[in-house]
Amino acid sequence: MTGRPHRTILLAVLAFVLTTLCLAVTSQPAAAAGDLIEVDPDSVVVEAPAPGRSVEWTMTARNVTDRAVPLTLTAAGLGGALFEGEHPLDVLVVGPEGDVLLEGGDVVGQGDLTVDLPELPAGGEYVVHGRAAMPAEAGDEYRGAEGGVTLRFVATAQSEGEPGAPGIPGGGLAATGAGVMLLATLAVVLIGAGTTAYVSTRKRRTP
Repeated sequence: MTGRPHRTILLAVLAFVLTTLCLAVTSQPAAAAGDLIEVDPDSVVVEAPAPGRSVEWTMTARNVTDRAVPLTLTAAGLGGALFEGEHPLDVLVVGPEGDVLLEGGDVVGQGDLTVDLPELPAGGEYVVHGRAAMPAEAGDEYRGAEGGVTLRFVATAQSEGEPGAPGIPGGGLAATGAGVMLLATLAVVLIGAGTTAYVSTRKRRTP
């Protein structure tokens, strides 16, 4: 019951927003194997972009095991009206050295896309910077438009019977490809301009 007043206030505030940018990050620990990676931050406040402006965010994947783990970034091109027309929202995702991982049409309407990242050493971090920019020429045709792109960090451990799985004494995970999946969902709603939205993360376990 303690969360109800806060939720009511938050919903009331969001009812009045003109532009909302939502970035939700979910950590999914692997069943019976412990975490391989974790994501940071736990929460962030972002300013949604008006035409001619951009909004940026940062995600960090951290290896919490005592072994190096393979790391990939996947994008599901959900698309939406916000990414269509003559002046669509532009999304750019870069690595820690400024190397472009995903750009524009790579993440819109193209189906799932996987980008191999450098192997993450024990205790190491990999920082991803994102930017969403609305062209200055964008007009009223984007009022009320929506769009979404789903980004995931994926770290994998070796399957059962393969020795040396990262941070897991005596074996690996129950199935090949199983691992900790860090999910970052970028959902953009454009109705107007200039409103701050609250963004948070939560954790859940795989069945």
